[in-house]
Order: sequence, then C-alpha cells, then structure tokens
Amino acid sequence: MSNLIKFAQDELDRIAEGCKNDKEEYDMQQVINKDIMDIIKTFSKQGHTGMTAGYTISMLSRLLNYKPITPLTGEEDEWEDVSDMYNDGIKHYQNKRCPAVFKDEDGKCYNVEAKVFSDDNGHTWYTSGDSREYITFPYTVPNTPQSVIIDNQAERTKVQQEIKQLIESITGVEITKEFTEDSYLKDFLDINLYEQLQTKIIEKYNIKKCLFDITKQCEDTQIWELINIVFNSDKKEQNIND
Repeated sequence: MSNLIKFAQDELDRIAEGCKNDKEEYDMQQVINKDIMDIIKTFSKQGHTGMTAGYTISMLSRLLNYKPITPLTGEEDEWEDVSDMYNDGIKHYQNKRCPAVFKDEDGKCYNVEAKVFSDDNGHTWYTSGDSREYITFPYTVPNTPQSVIIDNQAERTKVQQEIKQLIESITGVEITKEFTEDSYLKDFLDINLYEQLQTKIIEKYNIKKCLFDITKQCEDTQIWELINIVFNSDKKEQNIND
C-alpha cells in the first residue's frame, strides 16, 4: 500500500468514525469514502512525479468543478441562446464551457459567480446580484470567486451579548469565561435547557420559526449559528448555508 493510499484511508476513516452514532449518515459516508478511495488508488498507480502530480491535480480539480482549463474565447460557438428562460423579449446567452458566464443582447458579458459574500465572518457564504462582474476575452475563469466579508461586526457583537444574557437568565449564573462567536453552546448551557433558549430567541427577536432546531444540534451548535438565526430571521424558509 502506497503512502498516499494509507494516508487517505486513515483520514477518511476519521470522518466515518465521527458519524458512527447516525447509521444513515455513517452508511452514506462509507459509500463516499469508497468512491474517493477508488480515485486515490487510480491516481497512485499512475506513477506521477512531484511536478506531474501537482499539474494533474490542478487540472482534475478544475474539471471536476466544471471549470474550463483554457481561457474562454467569447467566440460564437461558445454561446447557447437561453432567452426562453427569461421570457422578457430580450436575447440572453449562456457560455457552454462555463455556465456562470452570460452575454446580454448588447454584447456585454459577465460572470455571475465572480464574488461571494459573508455577513458572519466567513462562516457561511452567499451570492447576490452584486456577485456579477463584467469580463472581456480571453477570460480565464478563476478557481474560486473573490471572497468579500461584509463588516457588520458591531451588530453581531450586540446580538452575541444579548444571547449571552439570555443564557444567564436561564441558568441564573453569570458567564465569566470567554464567550465568542466560535464558542460552543454546550460549554455554557446544559443540553436539557436548549429548548428554553430557543424559545427565548424566538420571543425576543419575533422569529416565527428558527432556521434549525438547536435542540437537535447538541454537540455541534456554536454561538455564531445562533447569531445567524437572528440575522436571517427575515429569510426563515431558506437554508442557513445558502
């Protein structure tokens, strides 16, 4: 067994071990682990040197992520008419080699996934109309979009302190140890009291329905997730990671 195969198997086994208490999740992870190991074993048998291994991995990574490995040309044969999707009487074209790239009737071209945004210090990311970036050809599609952190730290800190106060009101004990966005809820509140905190959050911020049930996230819930409940309360039907 090559060092690469052993290393990969050991790492994947760690993931599987971490979800043994959930049979459905464990079984799914085992299937994924096998698929990954099939690829690792094939790659390991190809006898790459350090130089060819890096080159192959970079090309494979782009292809698996539907990223073209040569620059887009913008020539006519790259475009598909998708006007029917819009039904606005205007011509719209989508690039066949990169689905995130579009062309308007006036010939302007743009990448709708050029930027991603985070309003929770990088815990979750989303795209919006501001993700669009106009481009010229030849155009090399970037490996990853530009990451933009929205500065709302003052508002997040305020909510963080309010959640801390809610926990203290439930336990009747002042929190004296470090309480940050990355802290785990279990370090400050007994699991049996999670439902009370959820109720208080719903009442305080007038949230009709939490984005997820914290009573079922006992070991993994972090304070930033609770802050996100408040910040996303106007998008109650959306997934927190959208």
